[in-house]
Amino acid sequence: MKIWKLSPLDIDFAGWCFSIHKGDAIVRAEDEEEARNIATQHFRIAAKKVPGQETPLNPWNYSTVVKCIELDNSKYSTDDPAGLLEPEGFDI
Repeated sequence: MKIWKLSPLDIDFAGWCFSIHKGDAIVRAEDEEEARNIATQHFRIAAKKVPGQETPLNPWNYSTVVKCIELDNSKYSTDDPAGLLEPEGFDI
């Protein structure tokens, strides 16, 4: 596993209304895609698709909206299972 830091880049992105967290996140995951998916799972707000309208977009999966970098020398173990490490209190 690797440790990833996800940081918002574009706070004006309309999709932030579908996330309960709008700050940095630290995630343990095999790769960037999994890290983004974990953040999405923990922070998403369910949105109903309305026929004739665009599907609501959660910001955590978009590299133009959220930067995702691998952290070297993190205080977290890479031997534990994938999951959200920070912030605390966002259990699925």
